[in-house]
Amino acid sequence: NIYNTSSSDNELTYTNISFGGFGEYGMLWIEDGASIKVDNVTFENSSSYGIYMEDGARLKSFTGNKFKSLDMNPILLSANEVGLLDKIESSDNEIDTIFINGGIVTKSATWKNISTFYMIGKSIDINAPVTVNGGITILIGPENKISVSDSGSLKLMGTTDAQINIRSSKPSPSAGDWKGINIYKTASKDNEWSYVNILHGGSTGYGQLWVEKGAFITLNHCHFMEGKDCDVYLEDGANVTNYASTYNTCEH
Repeated sequence: NIYNTSSSDNELTYTNISFGGFGEYGMLWIEDGASIKVDNVTFENSSSYGIYMEDGARLKSFTGNKFKSLDMNPILLSANEVGLLDKIESSDNEIDTIFINGGIVTKSATWKNISTFYMIGKSIDINAPVTVNGGITILIGPENKISVSDSGSLKLMGTTDAQINIRSSKPSPSAGDWKGINIYKTASKDNEWSYVNILHGGSTGYGQLWVEKGAFITLNHCHFMEGKDCDVYLEDGANVTNYASTYNTCEH
């Protein structure tokens, strides 16, 4: 356990951690306000998480880490810390996703393709610029949503060969498994989605994407599928630029 009263010099390098993590707080638990470097560490053989980060915990460095034979997710953390992650090696884990435990993004971040899926287990708010790299899959848990406001922006930067997928976390998904993505007028005008596939959202009746009057978004080769009732709800005065995207507009 790394507490916030400890020094900022905590560091794990070329270390193997095995058969620890009894309970739900992981083999490595990092408290809000604490920091640590984690490089070239192997976490294996546990009934818990590899790393459990409280909201406000900080990874000063994170490279070359491996997660093997875990009964829970390799990493649990808040949305504000996702940008700290880098590529991992993950194998033989019961739940092979990065668990995003809700939270508010308050600092600029890039979500990298780290070779495993992201799973939004609680709703998140984006109040700072967030860029999601191509090739990433984001799973969204039941009744959860993403809200973009307060000068935040969401750039989903997929490409033809590295598209981004946003879909239900359920093994057998269906329309309306999750709520949707909401873009508010207080968000930045820099919202831009390219080569994104959005599926299984819209449980609230406001589409898989809702855009408030005065908000801005560009949709470039995005495809909305298998949503509940309709795909995109545009309030009167919402600003959407569409380049070859496909969706059903919600009537209102």
